[in-house]
Amino acid sequence: AAGELAPTDERLPVNPLVIQPVERVGVYGGTWRTAVVGERDLAIFYRTISYEGLLRWDPNWTHPTPNLAQSFQVNEDATTYTFYLREGLRWSDGTPFTADDIMFYYEDVYLNEELTPNKPGWLTLNGKPVQIEKLDDYTVNFHFPEPYGLFPKKLAEIGGSVVLTTYPRHYLEQFHIDFNPDNIDLLVEEAGAESWAELFHLRSLFHINPSLPTTNAWVVEDGSLPGATRVTAVRNPYYWKIDTEFNQLPYIDRVQFMVFDSGDEILPAAITGDINMDCFRSNVLGNLQEYQAGREEGDYSLLRTLSSGSNAVVIGFNQTHNDPDLRAIFQNRDFRVGLSYAIDRQAIIDKVFRGDGEPYQVAPKPESPFYSEQFAKQYIEYDPDLANEYLDKAGFTGRDADGYRLRPDGQRISFTIIGHGFFGSDVPDTLALVAEYWHAVGIDVTVDILEKAEVERIVLENEHDVRAALGAGGLDVIGTPHVYFPESWRNSSYAILWAQWYQDNTKGEEPPQDVRQQMDLYNRLKASVDPLEQASLMVEILELSADQFNSIGIATPRDNYCIVSNNFHNVPMILPYSWRYPTPAPTNPCQYFIETQE
Repeated sequence: AAGELAPTDERLPVNPLVIQPVERVGVYGGTWRTAVVGERDLAIFYRTISYEGLLRWDPNWTHPTPNLAQSFQVNEDATTYTFYLREGLRWSDGTPFTADDIMFYYEDVYLNEELTPNKPGWLTLNGKPVQIEKLDDYTVNFHFPEPYGLFPKKLAEIGGSVVLTTYPRHYLEQFHIDFNPDNIDLLVEEAGAESWAELFHLRSLFHINPSLPTTNAWVVEDGSLPGATRVTAVRNPYYWKIDTEFNQLPYIDRVQFMVFDSGDEILPAAITGDINMDCFRSNVLGNLQEYQAGREEGDYSLLRTLSSGSNAVVIGFNQTHNDPDLRAIFQNRDFRVGLSYAIDRQAIIDKVFRGDGEPYQVAPKPESPFYSEQFAKQYIEYDPDLANEYLDKAGFTGRDADGYRLRPDGQRISFTIIGHGFFGSDVPDTLALVAEYWHAVGIDVTVDILEKAEVERIVLENEHDVRAALGAGGLDVIGTPHVYFPESWRNSSYAILWAQWYQDNTKGEEPPQDVRQQMDLYNRLKASVDPLEQASLMVEILELSADQFNSIGIATPRDNYCIVSNNFHNVPMILPYSWRYPTPAPTNPCQYFIETQE
């Protein structure tokens, strides 16, 4: 109306993405108020206003679906993918979004060793990087050296949406040494950066650089992290999605991220109505009763988010330990089974999880098509006599004067479990009880709760005995297989050296035959574009994993919840909860709306 923008039709692409509202077509207006905990809590931005890749997950987390790309094709052997962009797409400043922007990322960011010394694993196969080719302004090819049937799923994850389509060439060229060599040193000095590469990275982050054009529904307007007490994002006038009545989205005017020092500060803000929708940082188990009690006063509801994890706490023994004696102990399956029987899971559930959960091993959840009751429920009974029987069977019958079992060399079996405490974590309290149960059957175990970075360093250097962590692979079984076989050198902490070998046969240590079989099966799975074949191969991997029993689980992971004001609409009643999903972004927050008061 002010004449500052072209008509809506001229700001939309030729083929805008039509979004089916969850409840009904919404109304414009209002502010979505949500929470950030700490200055470095950046994940919330990707979960709310920045999940716009070539593909995205459908809301039910069943398959990737077109997004910035209106369609794609794959050749017969899954080595070449062709993506067709929506003609007329624009960045938030009105500049056209084309294949040149994707090529800028590929040629000038991905291939630049100063900017990307370590290539994203999902864009690399067996050490060989992807090759991206522009066919025309709206068509690009991705060529892989080997079949890559899982590529669409990788694109739909958060990693796929934060690189390929978030580098506007027309804006970022000024911070790249190849395009602005005469002025780059001055820009680096003005920004207080140490190098042009650091400057480029700072300018390419939307949450700290409000000037960066994006394709998001909302664009950061003021404040930036770290340092801000709140960050506000306003509607993108060039957003490219519409509802079923051809109204341009988003409905909500702005999103306001309020920065809190701790999760406990969110509770009073929600009860007083200062937060009207949050699916992430309000999820503190200890505060659930208070949130339930405050629903009437705060005029909000609690919507369920279904955890994607396989277990609340996974205990993995380092079977590639540098100490050959501990390695032999940890590789002894009867030893692991005995320690599983020694744990009173129901007592832990009652004391730590406040009765929320059931005894469970590290296995796909009942909601997963890969669920196996035998896998999930094996060795979960609390039976100290059976635990001692298995530990004796494992060969550790000798004991010292204090009743602790002895290794073959006569030393006490003694090891440390490391884990880290984090926002809403139940790991420390769980491990304290597990240690008591294992002491009771003659195992000398110490618990050491460390900072997350220190835990990761110790594991990556293969210096740990036993690690406790949250369990992945409850729902997204194919996408997170590292709990079922040593697939990830970062996350398969029960066999880091085997995982390193899987990623690069010149590193780590060659695993046993049954583990190599799992690796071969997963390689076939990755190459296949047939969902039924992928599922069949995953079942074989899981059957081997159940027999191996590499890790001990405690309980089903607790479901989380969203706080949603009663005038806040189009949020599904049940949501998957995962970083790989990433909740709630695949539900298209652009179609959320706030009901205006009469």
